Amino acid sequence: MEGKTVISEFIEKPVQSFFVNAGLSDENAQQLSLVQDELVQVLPDVIWASPRNALHITLVDLLSARVDYNADKLQLFQSHFNEYDAALQDILKDQHAIEVKFSQVKTTPEAIIIVGEDNGSFARIRNAFSERVQLLSGTKPAPQIIHSSLCRYKQQADLEPIQEFVSKQRISFTEHINSFRLTREVVWSLVQFELVKKYKLKA
Repeated sequence: MEGKTVISEFIEKPVQSFFVNAGLSDENAQQLSLVQDELVQVLPDVIWASPRNALHITLVDLLSARVDYNADKLQLFQSHFNEYDAALQDILKDQHAIEVKFSQVKTTPEAIIIVGEDNGSFARIRNAFSERVQLLSGTKPAPQIIHSSLCRYKQQADLEPIQEFVSKQRISFTEHINSFRLTREVVWSLVQFELVKKYKLKA
């Protein structure tokens, strides 16, 4: 419904997905937790805050959580892993550490997010990967922005008061990304996950 939040039906539910992402540092996650706490205090029945250790920046999905591929996802992943891994290793072999500067908190119907900017590295990596690899049909496309989801919605509510409150929030920090990680998501939004592989970047 226009002007309303969209309920996240997968909150804290078991899922299976595989995607490449970067976690946020403890220091930056601590800063964001203050914003999350305020949001939960204002709208406790509506806001679900992502746990600190689950905060992440998605680089690219390999097998998406909310897609039914009509096959076992683990078997699918294992059958495609060598192709995905080879592409990632080649694309990232000369990639230096990335600095992402975050200064915006935004409200969308699906989530409250922070948005960052870098030197173009995220876009370059995503474009190179999409040129090298044909992902399975239905897989979520790589994001067009650099972002991390702070909160989701447990109930439907009017967006306007949430937007008004969020617009007053101020953040300013830089996330230093020294590696990407390939994760197997076990509980939605990386509340629980298994590390499959880490891709270190140059200093």
